[in-house]
Amino acid sequence: MAATVPGSRSCPVNQGVRLNSGSRSTRTGSSQGLGKTIALLTLNHGFSDPGLRVVRLVVRKNNPRAQRLYESLRFHPDGECTELIHGEPVAFWRMAIDRETFEGADTP
Repeated sequence: MAATVPGSRSCPVNQGVRLNSGSRSTRTGSSQGLGKTIALLTLNHGFSDPGLRVVRLVVRKNNPRAQRLYESLRFHPDGECTELIHGEPVAFWRMAIDRETFEGADTP
């Protein structure tokens, strides 16, 4: 269970759907990997609900590969936060994408 670091902004890591894009076992032979496919399927499913306007996520600051994945899907920075994980502070970037941005993206 994550806890908020005193004096920092809390991360929404325990709300909604949680994807772990850091698993190396999900890589395929392509340069894009399975993570992008899973993220696109998840976004398509989420935005199929007309009431959903924004998807937000957090990504560890020390995971530039995941950051590039979400940026390639047109997520934009939405702040930063820190959580205690196993007693250690872990820094995260908050990212978001709205329906209009997602629907206007060039995705296969």
